[in-house]
Amino acid sequence: MGALDFGLIVDGAVIIVENCIRRLSEAQQHHGRLLQLKERLEEVKIATIEVIRPSLFGVGIITAVYLPIFTLTGVEGKMFHPMAITVVIALIAAMILSLTVVPAAIAIFMGGKISEKESFLIRWVKLAYEPALRAILKFKAAALGAALAFVVFCGWLATTLGSEFIPQLDEGDVALQALRITGTGLNQSIQMQELLEGALLEIPEVAVVFAKIGTPEVATDPMPPNVADRFRIECLWKLSTVALSTSRSIAALPLSTAMEHWFAMPT
Repeated sequence: MGALDFGLIVDGAVIIVENCIRRLSEAQQHHGRLLQLKERLEEVKIATIEVIRPSLFGVGIITAVYLPIFTLTGVEGKMFHPMAITVVIALIAAMILSLTVVPAAIAIFMGGKISEKESFLIRWVKLAYEPALRAILKFKAAALGAALAFVVFCGWLATTLGSEFIPQLDEGDVALQALRITGTGLNQSIQMQELLEGALLEIPEVAVVFAKIGTPEVATDPMPPNVADRFRIECLWKLSTVALSTSRSIAALPLSTAMEHWFAMPT
């Protein structure tokens, strides 16, 4: 994504630089000498005016692509709004710089001999592009019809897409954390844990129950002995249904009032 955004940001500046170099090269060949600063400024000004409209139009299209992201709400909006804001601000700033700093820098620093020539890649691409362009201009109606048919097909294809930008994942896994009274010893915590796991396994849909008490050897998630993390795997239960069924099972256990439980989707 970073490489793509960088290419979009410099797009307007590249157009202006290429046209300025072309104008300066033609002016040097016309006068048969190097241009003075005043002459370079005038040529750069003319070159920038020539391409300012397509340059602004291109940057505007790129910016418009990111505008629908601002309509996202919820988790999608929180995830992608910062990215869209950053890209739009960068594009606007790049557009301003490409119309002010870039032309001035070209006129000031490119005072030597300038020659414009096409690379081998450009010449090779033109060999394929020019015949294709002549063929399309010769059969305008067919080309326009094919383009419209493709647009209609894409519009129909868009109607078959899902409506959720980020689908809600429910893989049948539930993370359940038990918080017991502070100061509960390790042995007492293990006993309470065994009672709790036995109650959970009595639920028909529960397949596996396993837990972690305290801090593991790799202390990435340190917990005191009175806190246990359980990971449950069940079959096609929604989180709300699982939480209700489990809460009823826990309430029937001894010392249930000494425990607090949190339900969540595992990450």
